[in-house]
Amino acid sequence: FSGNAAQGNIYADYGTMYAMIMPVPCYVFILVVRFKILRVLCRVGSHMSERTRELHVQLIRALTYHACLPIFTVISDTMTTIMLMDVYRHPLMENFSASLPSYLSPIVTMTFIRPYRS
Repeated sequence: FSGNAAQGNIYADYGTMYAMIMPVPCYVFILVVRFKILRVLCRVGSHMSERTRELHVQLIRALTYHACLPIFTVISDTMTTIMLMDVYRHPLMENFSASLPSYLSPIVTMTFIRPYRS
């Protein structure tokens, strides 16, 4: 465990703010690339079987959700910052933020990829 004496100072909390702000352009990039891949898949989809095309769509959907799972890390950093700045503090905030992404990853895989779901 570590901390700093200047909690609430924007310069001291730069590492936390960086982790909350930087993923936003990454998620925008992920969604833009997803839509481009789906557009190409629809265009080239006539050259592949329906089963192959359906499998590609399932994989793209699963990969998109997996790529967006770290948003819960951003939420965790936000909640930690709120607790560090003494805006609001609750034990549920401490317990909820650390464990949720590890639970959601296998659930996303089992939900969106049919062989795992079966």
